[in-house]
Amino acid sequence: MIRLRPATSPARASAVARLTLAYGALFIIISSLFFAGAMHLVVAKNSERLQSLVAADSRVLAAKLDEAPADLRVDIGRAIVGARVAQAKDRVQYALVVPRETPIGNLDMSAVHVSTGGGLRLETPGWLSASAIDRLDLGPNAYILLGRTQDEAGLERDVLAVGLLALALAALIAFVIGPVVSARLVRRVEAVNLACEAFGAGDLTARAPGAEVKDEFGALARSVNAMFERIDALVGGLRDVSNRAAHDLRTPIARLRTNLESVRSASSLPLARAAAEAAITETQTILATFDALLDVAEIEAGATLNLSPVDLAEVAQQAATLYAPVAEEVGIELKLDLQTARVVGEDVLLVRVVANLLDNALKYCPKGASIRIETRQNADATLLTISDDGPGIAASLRRQILQSRVRGPGAQGPGLGLGLALVAAVARRHDAELKLTASPSGHGLQITLIFPGIAQAV
Repeated sequence: MIRLRPATSPARASAVARLTLAYGALFIIISSLFFAGAMHLVVAKNSERLQSLVAADSRVLAAKLDEAPADLRVDIGRAIVGARVAQAKDRVQYALVVPRETPIGNLDMSAVHVSTGGGLRLETPGWLSASAIDRLDLGPNAYILLGRTQDEAGLERDVLAVGLLALALAALIAFVIGPVVSARLVRRVEAVNLACEAFGAGDLTARAPGAEVKDEFGALARSVNAMFERIDALVGGLRDVSNRAAHDLRTPIARLRTNLESVRSASSLPLARAAAEAAITETQTILATFDALLDVAEIEAGATLNLSPVDLAEVAQQAATLYAPVAEEVGIELKLDLQTARVVGEDVLLVRVVANLLDNALKYCPKGASIRIETRQNADATLLTISDDGPGIAASLRRQILQSRVRGPGAQGPGLGLGLALVAAVARRHDAELKLTASPSGHGLQITLIFPGIAQAV
């Protein structure tokens, strides 16, 4: 029974939550510092603007007072201050300071402060308010103060409101939406983990969900599923080898047992030797069958595949050179029509494929027949063709003949029926198409391996 843990892991969920909250807090701190800097910049710029307005008004008053006689400057200044205060057209505040007289005007003198260096500073009503002050001298110890404060602090308050709204949204994203999104991501990771645990527990059909989504988690799911499918294929290959071995070796082992019993019950030494020789032959057949089954399984699993550029013409030439003496001995002619045909594959396996096909053709072809080997390379495919003048194979049997332990009709001599099965396995591992058709001569068999073009294979 497969037992799976819950879809959420408290330890992992808390780790993700802590990470989300940490990033959220960091984001809030950075946003707050940025907002504070922006507010400071706005207040400073607003103070500079007010200072410019006050300085401009001071220059206008100075121009008027410069035209007046020196003994009348105080009286004229008093008239100007009184008129400006009465009109109240702008937000500039005025104060006339004359020795031994009470200051007149609408400027609060208690808000005026003298700095250590002798400069003047006008106290603002709030930390968001900007202020500016200037002094216009009228004579000995007499002067006019021009001050301006922005009590409403409209721009600063607007910036503050926008900044606080932005911080509120950031906090909402960091501490509300962030955990929701992170929880969704955790669920996707947990789904992959559950699939891995189910697969590890023996459910080879388990697959990670979300592989169709085009994002990083989808790529993770696709990679995990590809690994699962590969493991499933390897396990299936192992199971297939076991089934084939159990099926294909049952009869040889039964014959071996019979031969050994014959040895034990032989009435004479010659009979015992003959039975022992038969047992040895059966043992060799069993070992050869087992080796061939393992070879087919390894090739199908890709365990022996080491890809590199290979010229099929050289591969065919090597196999033909190996079987030329055998062909000459049985009176069969080998005809080669080899052109450069490059594929990406493993040369040892491809030589073995051609050797198996030649071996099969030599077994089936009568004396005086011919076997033709051709290699061709087209724009989109590369072909290896072996055709013979033998009895051929009926179209209804061509698919069946590619299976393990199946021999063609009229087979002569020893054989395991695994040659074409190995050829089919090598073709699948090289992404090649295997075709069995009638020979162009009208009788016989033609076997064609169609490899993808080298550019596609690479």
